[in-house]
This record gives sequence, C-alpha cells and structure tokens, in this order.
Amino acid sequence: MLKMPLSRAMKLIAHGLEEEKRAQYYQWWLARYPMYTKEDYESFDEFYGKVQPKTINLDHRPKDEIMAELLGQDFEERG
Repeated sequence: MLKMPLSRAMKLIAHGLEEEKRAQYYQWWLARYPMYTKEDYESFDEFYGKVQPKTINLDHRPKDEIMAELLGQDFEERG
C-alpha cells in the first residue's frame, strides 16, 4: 500500500470504511429482525437504503451563472 498512488489508497480506505459501516448497519438490522412481522418486514437492502444519508449533488457552475439563473427565476415569479 505504501507504493501505490495516493488516490488509489484513498479509494481503498473509503471502501473499507463503507464496508465497516455496512457491517454495523447489518448488525442493527439483525437486532431488529425478530421484531419484524409479515406486514412490516423489510430486507436488509431496503433498510440500508433508508438509513443511508442522502447524497448531495454539488453544482459546479460559476457563481455568475447560478446567480443569473436565480435572479431570472425571481423576476419571472414576480412579474
């Protein structure tokens, strides 16, 4: 790991952390498993999808372009 590129090492670390977090959520799901009924059962993937934080999409456009869009919408809404 010491001789690989930094970006590759960071990806491996991030993947390891994600797997560790998934294992913790799996333990949480297993603790809840005995309490599920036929009506409210959810698979681990469904549970994991609900407890995962939503991803944030960043807007990489220049500030001027974003401001022009916002101001244009503001004027359209008013008039």
